[in-house]
Amino acid sequence: MLLLLHRSRLPRSPPPPHGNHRDPPAADGRASPPAISFICFDRGDDGYVIAAHGDSVLFRMSWNDYFVYMAAAGKPPSLTLLPVCDIPMNERCWVSKDRFKDSFRTTGRVFDQQDTGILRLRGEDGGEEAPPPLVAQLQIAQEPPFDTAELCVLRPGHGHPEWELKTAVPIVHHDGGGERRHGLEMWQETNVAVPVGDRFMCWANYDLATFLICDMAAADLDNPKLLYGGSPPLEAAFVSSRWTSPSTSSEIGASMKNLAYLYLEGNRLSGQIPRSLAELPSIQELSLGSNGLSGEIPPALGNLTGLSFLSLSENSLSGASPLYLNKNTLSGTIPSCLGNLNSLLELALSDNTLSGAIPSSLGRLSRLSSLHLSSNNLSGLIPDPIWNISSLTVFGVQYNMLSGMLPANAFSTLPHLQEVYMDNNQFHGHIPASVANASNISMLTFGVNSFSGVVPEEMGRLRNLGTLVLAETLLQAEGPNDWKFMTALTNCSNLQHVEMGACKLGGVLPDSVSNLSSSLVYLSIGANRISGSLPRDIGNLVNLESLVLFNNSLTGSLPSSFIKFKNLHRLILFNNKLSGYLPLTIGNLTQITNLELYGNAFSGTIPSTLGNMTRLFELNLAHNNFIGPIPTEIFSIPTLSETLDVSHNKLEGSVPKEIGELKNIVEFHADSNKLSGEIPSTISGCQLLQHLSLQNNFLNGNIPIALTQLAGLDTLDLSGNNLSGQIPKSLGDMPLLHSLNLSFNSFQGEVPTNGVFANASEIYIQGNANICGGIPELRLPQCSLKSIKKKKHQILLLALIVCLVSTLVIFSLLYMLLTCHKRRKKEVPAMTSIQGHPMITFKQLVKATDGFSPANLLGSGSLGSVYKGELDSQHGESTSSIAVKVLKLETPKAVKSFTAECEALRNMRHRNLVKIVTICSSIDNKGNDFKAIVYDFMPNGSLEDWLHPETNYDQAEQRHLNLHQRVTILLDVACALDYLHCLGPESIIHCDIKSSNVLLDADMVAHVGDFGLARILVEESSLVQQSTSSMGFRGTIGYAAPEYGVGNIASTHGDIYSYRILVLETVSGKRPTDTTFGHGLSLRQYVEPGLHGRLMDVVDRKLVLDSKSWVQTPDISPCKEINECLVSLLRLGLSCSQELPSSRMQTGDVISELHDIKESLSMASIMLTGAFTTTIEAGPPPRRRSAGGEAAADAELGGATGNVLTDAVRRERGALNLK
Repeated sequence: MLLLLHRSRLPRSPPPPHGNHRDPPAADGRASPPAISFICFDRGDDGYVIAAHGDSVLFRMSWNDYFVYMAAAGKPPSLTLLPVCDIPMNERCWVSKDRFKDSFRTTGRVFDQQDTGILRLRGEDGGEEAPPPLVAQLQIAQEPPFDTAELCVLRPGHGHPEWELKTAVPIVHHDGGGERRHGLEMWQETNVAVPVGDRFMCWANYDLATFLICDMAAADLDNPKLLYGGSPPLEAAFVSSRWTSPSTSSEIGASMKNLAYLYLEGNRLSGQIPRSLAELPSIQELSLGSNGLSGEIPPALGNLTGLSFLSLSENSLSGASPLYLNKNTLSGTIPSCLGNLNSLLELALSDNTLSGAIPSSLGRLSRLSSLHLSSNNLSGLIPDPIWNISSLTVFGVQYNMLSGMLPANAFSTLPHLQEVYMDNNQFHGHIPASVANASNISMLTFGVNSFSGVVPEEMGRLRNLGTLVLAETLLQAEGPNDWKFMTALTNCSNLQHVEMGACKLGGVLPDSVSNLSSSLVYLSIGANRISGSLPRDIGNLVNLESLVLFNNSLTGSLPSSFIKFKNLHRLILFNNKLSGYLPLTIGNLTQITNLELYGNAFSGTIPSTLGNMTRLFELNLAHNNFIGPIPTEIFSIPTLSETLDVSHNKLEGSVPKEIGELKNIVEFHADSNKLSGEIPSTISGCQLLQHLSLQNNFLNGNIPIALTQLAGLDTLDLSGNNLSGQIPKSLGDMPLLHSLNLSFNSFQGEVPTNGVFANASEIYIQGNANICGGIPELRLPQCSLKSIKKKKHQILLLALIVCLVSTLVIFSLLYMLLTCHKRRKKEVPAMTSIQGHPMITFKQLVKATDGFSPANLLGSGSLGSVYKGELDSQHGESTSSIAVKVLKLETPKAVKSFTAECEALRNMRHRNLVKIVTICSSIDNKGNDFKAIVYDFMPNGSLEDWLHPETNYDQAEQRHLNLHQRVTILLDVACALDYLHCLGPESIIHCDIKSSNVLLDADMVAHVGDFGLARILVEESSLVQQSTSSMGFRGTIGYAAPEYGVGNIASTHGDIYSYRILVLETVSGKRPTDTTFGHGLSLRQYVEPGLHGRLMDVVDRKLVLDSKSWVQTPDISPCKEINECLVSLLRLGLSCSQELPSSRMQTGDVISELHDIKESLSMASIMLTGAFTTTIEAGPPPRRRSAGGEAAADAELGGATGNVLTDAVRRERGALNLK
């Protein structure tokens, strides 16, 4: 029995036989059809409607010669039959009244009568394999007394034809003019209409061999009321969609005890399913799919034990399902009574909202071949009896909430199993080795579950395996023995698709991967922990179309065998540690559509042969070490329409004017390189461009007007260049531009106020000293050049008059002017060295800080004091909180600190760095030099304030950081250092990382501040020595790297050392200079016992007190996980505070480690309940996006802690058309 509850897969033309179907009988005595050849429907006084049932319906003949016999009413059965003839397809043929007994005429051809003639309707070639005939018209033109006819089906027999005569049917035809004629006629080449009396009509569909009985009481031929429908037994046919019957009739089944096949699929039937259908004891196939049926399914249908095919798909049925359905809104549980349908061949309940467990009674369906339960809400275990249905060929339970471990013998008794879909559930434990016993499996999907352990080698015995999906599980591999399954899979000669991304696979990728089936087209092992180099002979996979190995730790260069990948479409290797040059031969991979190599260490020039990839859709080479110009050949690739990303390299030269040839490109990123020259006006040819990033280069000149012709541009970032001139007002006319960053350039003149310029949150223009105007929120000076010139003339005129009046006054005035001039001239070098920061007056700062009131003093040090203030906007409409760092210029290092900080932060934009709002380099009210830096105010103070609060009890209680917050803060600081060292426009050494320099905003986001000791790291070692070692000791005692104490040069390794001391301080709550550290004891030595079972002795007392529930119950799994997180933090701090600089970890590795710790901590926190959840909180409040380049930089750096790897894997899987 075939039971369909999902979208029907039956074709719209006669499908091949299924189930117990057999070909109709032929004259040679082959298997005969069902005994019933006619279906009678009694309508009382209105007469009888007789429709043929069997492989012949009305006048349609089957492939194996069923016959139609027509006899005039009242004539004896021995009446001479119609002659034998072959009627070509699609021709009109009719019997004339004067030749009824003599001949049969077909379109001009006349066949003489034979004594025992039989009408045979066949295909044009007359062969048995010909398709069913499509007769255009067959009409009896005989006038009365032949006002009735009798339909008969004759079966070929031995000797004499066997025939069966049934009740007479009055036949009436309505022609186009309303005239009533007697006869039979086929309508519209596919439908036969047989009027019965004045009310009923029998319709037949010839090409699909389907018939209906309709109530025509309203004489409306377009909307008949369906009373009955059916079709021949050998064809799963459909009624044409022209039928629009309002409802099915409850009278069906009343007198159809022998009806075996009823097909009404693909109509517009509405209403409920008649309960009388359950009164069809002989029904074998019932198809009501693709209609508008509603309501519940009659439970009585479950009594049709002879049913072998049932389709109710694509209706609007609801309620709990007593049988099956897909693409409906069924809910509730699967009824256990389905197990009584022992003839069932296929059960499909996909795409509903069924819940609960799978009933074990389904295991009694001993003939079941296909079981589809996917895309529901089923839960619990798979019942053991299911694994005993030996006839199963397809088993689909994906996209549910099923759980538990699979029995060790799960697949032992499924010899016919071919397709297994178990992905997207909650299964755990090992994949049973018994899967090898189902040796016919061709499709196996176990992905998105919690399966663990190693992949069983026994899978290599699945010789028919074509698709293997194990992605997003906990399957693991470390040493060579764990990778033996890969060698075993080389025995699967039909393997085409392997997906194992986002697992726990580590170690070295074995060379045996090169020996997988030559039929392999897709190989994905991305987002794992695989190290080592790519197998040398991986190019042996000559038919590979997709190679996906992103987010691993692969090293080395691309093997030379890559040249064999002639069919490769997608090469996804981003975020590894691959290095070396890209060979010129990579251009021979002409079928590639996606080339993603970003986040590696490739060097050399970008090969010009990439221009040979004429099908390239996306090219991403960002975050590598490429040098030289951008090859112009890339811009001639006509298909390059998604992304071209060459950012974060060391590319030089100009932006090629050929960029305009990329007519369909959507994103172009070339930021953070060494590009120079002007932006080419030809960029206007990129008419579909939406995102353009050219920041942090050395571009100069004006913004070309042609750029404003890009009507679809959404984001434009030109910050951190040497662009000049006025900002084009036409930028505001770009309708879709929502983010514009022009900061840190040399623009001048008035800032427009239209379009994107009208929203302060969408534009970033800081760092342009000579701009004015704009909207009030920008707090820019007003543009009043004429009045300024006029005022200067008045001053000169007044000076001349004064000179004429009194020489003394002139000398006095000259003295004052010279004094001021000298002082201002003295400031010129500082002004040039801190270019890019907007200026503020001393008077404004006095007002903002209430005269630098002691009440606003936040703190002080050797180089200056920090005050809190409220800075007014340009028109005084609003204020913003600021922190003002006033330098003590009498201290020699203060001026250098001021210059260093401004220079270090000039081009730096990251959400975890403090942001300079403005600066002040002026003269105070006493005529003394005055320098100050204005930052955004950080309301939550510094990390030091939270780790070491004042002794006030109330404040100490308020200032408590939970473990999740501490890890998040450490991650923020690590991201900031990674940006300073590796990803910013220049490599910066902070030189003073400590808890007091980690500031916390209102959302507890950490910002690294105080760059007074920072230095730009240059490449030449001599310059490094000159610019750093001469500065003497750098940093703060306790945090500074030990090599600084002996005069070594400043380096990123020194920042790493300071950061790791910060990690240990954050976990232990102890300062590195704590007074308890005596007799040579250091913070490092203090925390080391925590790695050896004394965790509570070294962890911050506040964490221990507030979290004693999990500390004291370490055997509970979540608690153990939290303890492991603490141990991992200590190990991280210790490993990176090594005395030898080269032994310390890199920032990228630190970030990766902290992400793992944070994820483990979050999972453990979710698992805890009660007191546990109050201690280990879900984390700090949601973070706001930073403005401008900071947000962009954060996105590039992966500052968020989402499931980046999982999202990438899902993106890979989205390109597939797997079940």
